[in-house]
Amino acid sequence: MSGQLSNPAFRASQATVVEDPEDIRQAIEAEARRDEEHIERYGADDPEEPKQLTMVVPGEEEKDPYRVEWDGPDDPKNPQNWSKAYRWWIVVVTSFLTVNVTFASSMPSFMSRKLIAHFHFSAEVGYLVTSLFLVGYILGPMFWGPGSELFGRRPLFVGTLALYTLFILGQALAHNTATLLITRLISGFFASAPLTMAGGVIADMFDAVGRGTAGTFFATSVFVGPALGPVVGGL
Repeated sequence: MSGQLSNPAFRASQATVVEDPEDIRQAIEAEARRDEEHIERYGADDPEEPKQLTMVVPGEEEKDPYRVEWDGPDDPKNPQNWSKAYRWWIVVVTSFLTVNVTFASSMPSFMSRKLIAHFHFSAEVGYLVTSLFLVGYILGPMFWGPGSELFGRRPLFVGTLALYTLFILGQALAHNTATLLITRLISGFFASAPLTMAGGVIADMFDAVGRGTAGTFFATSVFVGPALGPVVGGL
């Protein structure tokens, strides 16, 4: 026994390693700072894609046909590489379009009595002037959401807003109840395009840090339009 106690290797194996409390505290603080920087930069979003276990066949590389890739981090076609002023200009234009289409949804509500007197229909039919526009809101996103991913958002913005404007003009020129109600329904169908695609536009242009401010600006426009509609319609 005395021989083992005098053996340095034995004493080293039996020794208990005691870490410095100051080193432990500094390591914990460093980890906490990294977590805070991660939350401040990315918010609630996780910038890392979850790892997936896939079987790779030697000599074969499976490519996702729907995956969008860029020519390096500085690719000018990447919307997040556009200038900040240009990206915010697009946010303002998109929000203005949203105010326009939501404004049109509520504007006739203050004019229901005048419409009843002009077209000689009942109050129940008068409610359809607003209701059918909102039915178009329900139907439109089923087309504009998937369509924007297949054909791009810009062509759909231009096409839907042009047709929306034509059918708004048709409401102003309507000479009977059927024309008024049908044009309201079709107008709502095309008017839902900005509401459907604006979120994707903002997500494409901004990272997790700037997406919150741009999204808040757009969300405000969704509520400004319906509030202004009755005010302007009653003038």
